[in-house]
Amino acid sequence: MLKNSNLTERWQRHEISNFDYLMQLNSIAGRTYNDLTQYFVFPWILVDYESEKLDLSDPNVYRDLSKPVGALNETRLQQFVERYNYFDDPCIPKFHYGTHYSSAASVAFYLIRLEPFTSIHLALQGGKFDHADRQFHSIPECWFNCTNASGDVKELIPEFFYMPEFLTNANRFDLGVKQTGARVDDVVLPGWAKSPEEFIRIHREALESDYVSENLHKWIDLIFGYKQRGEQAAKAHNLFYYLTYEGAVNLDNVQDPMERNAIESQIYHFGQTPTQLFVREHPRRCSRVPRYVPRNLFTSPNRYKKYMVNLRSKRISYIGICDLRASFSLDRQHQVVSIDQSGIISAHVYKETTSTDMAFSLEIDPMLESGRRISSPFCFEANITPRCFGCSNDGQYIFSGGHWDNTFKVVLVETGRVLRSVTGHDDIVTCLTLSEDGKTLVTGSRSTTLLSWNIEFDSGGSLIKDVAPKLTYYGHNNEVVCVAANSEYDVLVSGSKDGTCVVHSLRQGHYIRTLSPAYDDDASVNIVRISKHGNILIYSESQESASLHVFNINGRLLKSLVLLQHLNDIIFTHSGDYLIAADCHANVLIFRTYDLQFHYTFETLIPVYCISLSQSERQMFLGGDDGRLIVLSMNLKENPRE
Repeated sequence: MLKNSNLTERWQRHEISNFDYLMQLNSIAGRTYNDLTQYFVFPWILVDYESEKLDLSDPNVYRDLSKPVGALNETRLQQFVERYNYFDDPCIPKFHYGTHYSSAASVAFYLIRLEPFTSIHLALQGGKFDHADRQFHSIPECWFNCTNASGDVKELIPEFFYMPEFLTNANRFDLGVKQTGARVDDVVLPGWAKSPEEFIRIHREALESDYVSENLHKWIDLIFGYKQRGEQAAKAHNLFYYLTYEGAVNLDNVQDPMERNAIESQIYHFGQTPTQLFVREHPRRCSRVPRYVPRNLFTSPNRYKKYMVNLRSKRISYIGICDLRASFSLDRQHQVVSIDQSGIISAHVYKETTSTDMAFSLEIDPMLESGRRISSPFCFEANITPRCFGCSNDGQYIFSGGHWDNTFKVVLVETGRVLRSVTGHDDIVTCLTLSEDGKTLVTGSRSTTLLSWNIEFDSGGSLIKDVAPKLTYYGHNNEVVCVAANSEYDVLVSGSKDGTCVVHSLRQGHYIRTLSPAYDDDASVNIVRISKHGNILIYSESQESASLHVFNINGRLLKSLVLLQHLNDIIFTHSGDYLIAADCHANVLIFRTYDLQFHYTFETLIPVYCISLSQSERQMFLGGDDGRLIVLSMNLKENPRE
């Protein structure tokens, strides 16, 4: 499975992150969230948990990934080696560590503040919490114990890199008082993290750092590779009790019930080693030579050029970028689809280049003069915004709302012909969105409800005719004006004129929570977005005020920002690190996502009404209020003044 996946090669080329690669390796090796004895295992990557500020460019803050946790402390290692050398049993092979780096107990230890892991911990401890001094109380203290205590060689779990909630005792469990008098409550964080969210963000950055990228293959050799067992494992001081290894014993051949129960108990309580995936040294990741570092408009915002394309249309209401189907071209080309406020469609072919003179090429739609338009009028009362449109991932179809007959339309981009008028709502469709996988369409209506629809294609890429609503979502008291969906997180977020934002489960339709971010009672939630990391962005405005709010996926407010101007459109960058906002004064504003700190302003000369971003984040396409298409492109010349 691993050989056929091309996974390692993609990781080497930096096409997938360190986090994603480790998750995939864990899955292929049989690790799962559904079995605590075979839970996902991740490495400790830092050694500095005391400093007030962490410099991720300093190699000294990182752990030696070529050694198992038990070998990081030389003094303690000598004790393990001495025991290994003197151990002699005719039935049990030699081992360095009697405990394991991953077990049901260690998972419950880390996740004790979250159900169902609290109940699992209680079951393992005979119905009561373990002694407070043995609880997960502090990250610096836990690191110290894992590198100094005689029986503790735990690694980490993936939650350390994406879930701040496990660090907070939100359920107010009484976890006891330590001998020092300190009550065990929220987890004590390193000095460089002022909140659980900041810890997760910095810790994730550390995992994706150059140092970890250059050394992660060494840790993979220990956990999944050729140093997992045998002679190489012995040399690396990486041998565990034999029953933790796959295939060490065949339970079907054990006839004695008591012996079988003892073996099963040992395996359950003391951990299991993942399936061995590599029998040779794991290849290292390709180095990021400085000239190949993927620069983009946000890491180097002062290195850009601006291009104006006159489409001879009215105000551009929507821009979407999608991949052209493989049958059209052998090159990696994209299609830029634009729709103006009167429904005129343009489709331009866009391709990135490696030339320092021109970073991209744009072939203007040859049918621009014909003025093909969506052959169904919009309702004169409808506010036609970018939230009224969506484009299929292959660029063949447009989905449009705002029509007088309370339907949404499926439109063929090539001709503008309406292939289907789909009825479901009792009032005008005011907004719609496609999930990131392109398989689910969600429409919102003036009737205060939302509907989800399956979008399916046949083998030839044609839309399947039967389109029927799958689920109805309730919760608003006024017109729904914006919606965002993410199938990976199973989240649907919708905003309304009533100033609320309602979160549902996308697949089941279950109501989750209502967010009320507006400072002004008369404010309307006009834009909602979901980032790659699951953060929810809400933009609300009234005649007198406007504000941005970022919540995490579990509804915790991370940051709010009062704005001095109203915004026309907002999107997240593909990385989720920045958000791009077009204001009504011919500016495109860039903010950092996690703290809404202002980052940069691109001046566009004309007001921008809609935004789209290339996958590489080197080109930004903007729809002008005067009908012009604006392209901001990364300047690849070493000297941007040339």
